[in-house]
Amino acid sequence: MPRLRQIRRRYGGKQQAEPEYDESDPEGARAGGAPGSDETQAVPDRIGAILGTEKGIAYEETEVDGMSCEWVKVERAHLKRYLILYCHGGGYSTGSTVYARTLTTKLAESTGMDVFCFNYRLAPECKFPAAAEDAMKAWNYLMYLGYGARDVIVGEIPQAEILRCR
Repeated sequence: MPRLRQIRRRYGGKQQAEPEYDESDPEGARAGGAPGSDETQAVPDRIGAILGTEKGIAYEETEVDGMSCEWVKVERAHLKRYLILYCHGGGYSTGSTVYARTLTTKLAESTGMDVFCFNYRLAPECKFPAAAEDAMKAWNYLMYLGYGARDVIVGEIPQAEILRCR
């Protein structure tokens, strides 16, 4: 337990009290928070923020029609004609651009391409086809910027399949 306190202190985490036992919830199902809630998203986001930072990579937040997005840009000579549209995982109920930053950083670094990642609306708060509509918003934004369909590589399976079907 002392090691955990050191880690929390070092990375700015607040020490939390142990959750109390709830007799009406013997399995502890509510202890972790509902999928997509702030409680469940905080830990993966913090991990992504810590592990997903590299020298030579710039992170630029932007907004597309009310949807928060993030550019992960390589700060060295590279082909700016091609890019990766990364649709973060999470089963449509969790995940964010910050959570996916570890992978988007590695993608940008290893391919030498910029990566565009977006926060699609999550279930169960937003029903189908909200995520698909957000994926199309991101795609249309890239087309508006002048990228062609041959210039964009789509990453992460579920959203990529939705874009392919449209």
